Amino acid sequence: MASDDLRRLAKRHRITFKPPLSSDQWPSAHRNNFANILKIGDQKFESFCANVDIRSSEEPWREQTKHRAERLAQRAARLFSQQRNEAGWRFGLENDVLQRFSVEVAWSDFPSFAGTVADSRTARNVGQGSGSLK
Repeated sequence: MASDDLRRLAKRHRITFKPPLSSDQWPSAHRNNFANILKIGDQKFESFCANVDIRSSEEPWREQTKHRAERLAQRAARLFSQQRNEAGWRFGLENDVLQRFSVEVAWSDFPSFAGTVADSRTARNVGQGSGSLK
């Protein structure tokens, strides 16, 4: 699609792009989040490594992040070379992308996430602190 066509579509649908704010203009409530997002954006794939820390045994998936990204990129390249449409790409990549969300979540009785329901045994304790993420 030509850039003139895109401009017409943007105008017709009232899509505008505002220039980015400088960090001193960020809302104070979101300043830390925005700064962290910038740090993530500056991360280079070649130098990325998962930080090994005290939670590593509880979050083993963190060490596999770079390998999963490489595998996903190879799979996407294969699909691209097959000239798939969007539905084909989604079908071919969705399981790999959503794999991280299928990892088992461990629950404990610490009061840090009050109101979280783990299963029917902790459902009765909602609001009392049970059912927290470990």
